[in-house]
Amino acid sequence: MRLLLSILFVSMLTACSSSDENTSSTNTEITSKEQVSQVNSGDAYSDYIGYWHSNTAPNGGHTIVSEVYKDGDSYIVNPDINFDLASNTTRKNTPVVLTPNNNKLLAEDDKGNTMELSLSDDGQTLNGQSGGSTKSFTRLDKAKADEITATIKTCVDLYDQFNARSNELPVGSHEFKPQSEALNSDFADKFAPYRDLCHVPNGVESELRMRDIGG
Repeated sequence: MRLLLSILFVSMLTACSSSDENTSSTNTEITSKEQVSQVNSGDAYSDYIGYWHSNTAPNGGHTIVSEVYKDGDSYIVNPDINFDLASNTTRKNTPVVLTPNNNKLLAEDDKGNTMELSLSDDGQTLNGQSGGSTKSFTRLDKAKADEITATIKTCVDLYDQFNARSNELPVGSHEFKPQSEALNSDFADKFAPYRDLCHVPNGVESELRMRDIGG
């Protein structure tokens, strides 16, 4: 269970930049009809149900979208709905059962370690606290969650194309450096629109940073 808590809302436990806060906050204010129906059902915790976008930028991976849903009488969170789209070898993604408590939802292991989820007054921000770490998530409607999923799929395809081209570079040849630089420049153009949502190859990210500073 300790492992489940450690991967629950992955970005709560990692130190990342916050460059995609504006992206998530400006596009994620709408509550879906399904969520509104659930809120009106009389369940005090129905406000938690739905999709939530991490307000922390990705760090070596794609942006995190989590889903809180109800299965029977149980509240459950899927920490990363897009986990299976990319290769993940260092962690796992397993739905976690949440316990309603005092208008908050808790995940707890057998040693008493807990993660506490609470909502903002307007119901649009989900705050997660584990020990001394606190991170926030902004509500998404399903259409926006699907859009992010489609973007991550595009990024994964681009990453595969980049790797295939990289493997064709003449390592050890005097042509390697200029061809590698040309490859990074080519894919910088392709990755630029998705930079705040998904993993960008290191060489491509370096090229984008150089462009940021006018290099």
